[in-house]
Amino acid sequence: MAIQAMQAALGIFQARNGLPELAVGFHMVLASLLAATTAIIFVRTQGYLMSQSQQA
Repeated sequence: MAIQAMQAALGIFQARNGLPELAVGFHMVLASLLAATTAIIFVRTQGYLMSQSQQA
């Protein structure tokens, strides 16, 4: 949730300030972190990752 909130705040900042280069880069990093976090949560909640004891 925190990453998503920061992403939204940064997007608003960019829109109001004409897309400063540093903010665009930071926005892209946050977007990548949000996508990775979402994928990890999805995989873990769907049971695709099993612990070592469950694999044997």
